[in-house]
Order: sequence, then structure tokens, then C-alpha cells
Amino acid sequence: MKNIAIGQWALRIFVIVLLANGTAAAQSTQEMLEELERLQQEVQAQRTQVQEQVEERKRELQQEQRLLRQVLDEEQAGSGAAGTANMMTRQELEAELRILREEIEGLRHQVEQKRGSGEKYSMGLQVRSRLEWNDTDFSSGRADLQHLMRSRWSLNATPHENTRIFAQVQDARLWGEEANTLEGSADNLDFHQAYFELNQLFDRPLSLRIGRQELAYGGQRLIGAVGWHNVGRAFDAIHLHYGTRSWVDLFNSKLQEKGEKDRNFYGLYSHLQAEGHAWEPYLFFEHDKNDLADRLKRITLGLHGTGKMNGATGHAFAFEVEGAFQTGERGAQDVAAFMLTGSGKYISNHWRQHAIGLGIDFLSGDSDDSDGDYKAFDTLFATNHKFYGFMDYFLNIPVHTAQRGLLDIMLKTGMKLSPEAKIDLHLHNFSLAEGDEKALGQEVDATLNYAHNSATQIQLGALLFFPGDAMETMRGGDLAYKLYWQNTVKF
Repeated sequence: MKNIAIGQWALRIFVIVLLANGTAAAQSTQEMLEELERLQQEVQAQRTQVQEQVEERKRELQQEQRLLRQVLDEEQAGSGAAGTANMMTRQELEAELRILREEIEGLRHQVEQKRGSGEKYSMGLQVRSRLEWNDTDFSSGRADLQHLMRSRWSLNATPHENTRIFAQVQDARLWGEEANTLEGSADNLDFHQAYFELNQLFDRPLSLRIGRQELAYGGQRLIGAVGWHNVGRAFDAIHLHYGTRSWVDLFNSKLQEKGEKDRNFYGLYSHLQAEGHAWEPYLFFEHDKNDLADRLKRITLGLHGTGKMNGATGHAFAFEVEGAFQTGERGAQDVAAFMLTGSGKYISNHWRQHAIGLGIDFLSGDSDDSDGDYKAFDTLFATNHKFYGFMDYFLNIPVHTAQRGLLDIMLKTGMKLSPEAKIDLHLHNFSLAEGDEKALGQEVDATLNYAHNSATQIQLGALLFFPGDAMETMRGGDLAYKLYWQNTVKF
């Protein structure tokens, strides 16, 4: 800063000398003064930015010190009142301290990411493998062992602060599917995503995204990216987004190109954020213009809601509800179908975060194919793996339920075994919504998630399905099971 000040005085002396030489140098002197003023403004701006960064870092350190001091004070207070019924042990306090440190580190990482958002480009890598041993055809003695692998490489480029380009190349394969070990074809290689995005259009919180992209809304009961699938789902779409805390999306996706008789999917989705809860009204429209019997004009109108309430003692209760109605035309039939779902979950204030939840899903079905109405609810482009059992018997609804709908009553529990490990247990009772025989069966899903480090996640799963009368009629009556081991490494 002192060097800049000396340079400024030298420049002023030089200007005075030039002024003495007459009016011929006046114009040049004015230009130099303007340049000097511009330099002063840049220096001041840099000084302000440095001061802001210093103050932000100081606040982070102060917050971390307060949190650590609070934990230490609680530990000292606990040591003076040992033997009380609600006393936390030293091991539990140490676990709490580890959790706080992880949260602080996560916040610091987010701040660093935001600071680095001005970079021109960044890259990401993900390699995921999943070894599955399964017997899922309800015929005993036909177990299969297979290995799935997915590799993704992504490039995020920002040539301008309001212009972004994102490309994600993916290779998804099943081990041993190529003809021999010398084959080097790129049949499994494709762009999973590739789009450009324009932000702050018309100086408003409005963005436009055009290209191949993932779409995921709400709980993903109707539109999701299906991350569990070895390939995953992406749309060729035009996507408008307006707003920040509360927002609205408008999109159009082309599902099939058939010239004048192509297939399109339109959507309007909004998010209304309030204190402790959010509500999301939406409207979707599918239009298949073909002249065949499966031509489609279907509207899906619905509302999704979530919320979480925290008690004074740290206990929490969360809920999720969703309802949707479908109408329109499916071939020669009129569409009239609906979906209703609801769930609640309790989360303890213990560091293990014990959780237990109950839920029910009802999707209407059609038991009479001869009338002029189609009453089976279609889950569109959902991530059904999240909801209807990890064995994936009901991914394509209503096809996988023979147009008869679905009733799922579920119990879900979970807790942390350590700061790095979490175990979950899900119980499902499946039934058809329509038909004489409705019992599909029960499914038990036990999963263990372990964070080996910040880049490596390991998941183990043990899944069982006990078929009922309806499933025995549709597919078979033997016990079905699946065991898997999944590793995900990302950068």
C-alpha cells in the first residue's frame, strides 16, 4: 500500500510539470488522472475483499471455539454429577465432539466451494461397483452372481459468471458382457448429461438450462434420477427455473422423436418454503401423438409436502405427504386414477439418532379392462427403488402390478452405530389395490452404510421377500432374496 501511495505522489508531481508545458499536455494529463483514479478504486476494492475474507475466517474460528467450549463445559458439568440417570458417558461426549467437528468441517468445505465458484472449470469423477448375489425369480435354486460397474466423469465450466456448461460422460456395464477380454468397443459409453445454463436472465433469479439433464422433484415419487440404477435417468429437455428460497420450474422434455407425431412430457413444479415445512404443487402433461391404440394425453395434478418439528430437548418429528390425480385419455379409455401417500418419523436427540417411522402408500388400480375407464395410477418417471422395497419388484407401476394398483404399509427404523456407520431396517407389507387375490407379500430390507473416508462410501444389503397368494399367482411362490456389496468412490 505504501508503494502505491509513493507512486501516486510521484505521478501528481509529474502532472504539475506537464501542466507547466502548456495546454498541449492538458489532455494527456487528464487521461493519466483518470487512470490513477481507476487504480485507486481497484486497490480499495481489493482491500475491502481481503478484509471481508479475514472477518469471515475470524467468525468461523470463533464459532468453532464456542462449540468446543460448550462440549467441554458439558463434560465438566457431567463429571460433577456422576451417577444421575440421564448422564452421558465420556465416550458419548467424545462421539458428540466428533460429530460437531465433522459438521464444522462440512460447513468449511461448503464455504470453500463457494469461494472457488469463480473458477473457470472444475472436474469430478465417480466410480461405483456393486456385487449382487440374488435369487429373485421366486424359484429356488436359481441364484445368480453378477457385478455391476458405473463410471462417471464430469466437467463443469463457467466461461462467464452467468453462463455455465456441464458435461458428464458415463460408462455403465455388467462384468463379462463383452465377447472377450480383447474387445474395446464403446457400446456402454454415452453422455449421461450435457447442457448449458444461463443464469440471472434480465437481472432476475431466472435461469435457463437446455440439453440432456437429470430432473428430480419432491421425493422423486413421479420424477427422479434413479441413482440406484446402473445407468440412471436423464431427459432431453428445456428447463426454466425462477426464484431462490421459494421457486417455480417449467420444463419440456422430448421422450421420442417421431416427426409430427412425437412424444413429449411437460411439467410445472413449484416449491413454497415456510418455517419448518414446504409445500410443492405440480402439474405434468404427457402427450404421445401416435395413431396407435396406446396414444396418450394424460394430466397429473398433485401436491407434495414435507416438514420437521424440533422439540426443546432435541427430539424431532418429520412428516411427508403427497397426493396426485391423473386424468385424460389413454387410447379409447378415459383416465381417472389417484395416489395418496403419508409417513411420519421420530428422531431421538441421542448421538445415535435413533429413528422410527410409519408410512402408507396407496396407488389406485383397474380391475375391469373392458369398461371405458382406466383407473390404474402410473408413477411416470419415478425413483421407485426408494419407496417400494429395495428388491425392485415394483419399479414400473402399473405394469409390475398387472394394472391392479398397490397398497404398501411400511415400518422403517435406523440408527448410527458410530459417526461413520449407520444401519437401517425396512419392513413392507404389499397388497394389490384391486382383485380377488390381493396379498403380494412382505419384504425385509436391512442395509449398512459406512463412510470409509470423505471420498469412499460402502453399503451392504440383505433383502428378503416372502410372497403372498397374489405374487405366487403372478410369478411364483418360493422365498426370494438378494445380498449386495456396493462401493462408491468419488472426487
